Amino acid sequence: MGKPYSRYRSFNDAVSLTIFIAIDIAQFVKFITEVQDKNSKLMPLAEMMILRNIMDNRKEQLSELSRKVQKSLDETKKSCNELVNRRLIEIVGKEYMLTAKVYEALKSDVEYIRDKMVQYIKTKNMILE
Repeated sequence: MGKPYSRYRSFNDAVSLTIFIAIDIAQFVKFITEVQDKNSKLMPLAEMMILRNIMDNRKEQLSELSRKVQKSLDETKKSCNELVNRRLIEIVGKEYMLTAKVYEALKSDVEYIRDKMVQYIKTKNMILE
């Protein structure tokens, strides 16, 4: 729904749960709605969570996505593969990031180019080492 994740905190004798009611990224909601309308089907919750997590963190490894969506590695990989097939995310090394199409809808092309360039520089340095 475009809302931030709920925030849990635990204490010695209590647990605190914060549920946010405000939509913090309206473009995300609009984008998900457009994707669902285009495909004529609802996007599974795990896929929405993966997109939101990558949007918030720029890049994410499969193991971290699996932890965040609370699914097995295999189930998470299947969801990621579905998003890759729909050209919503792409694999860069061992991490997933949003595609240029999604950056255009949600962020900016400049950020996409910068993220790709950082990965290129890291890869080049690893090869040289």
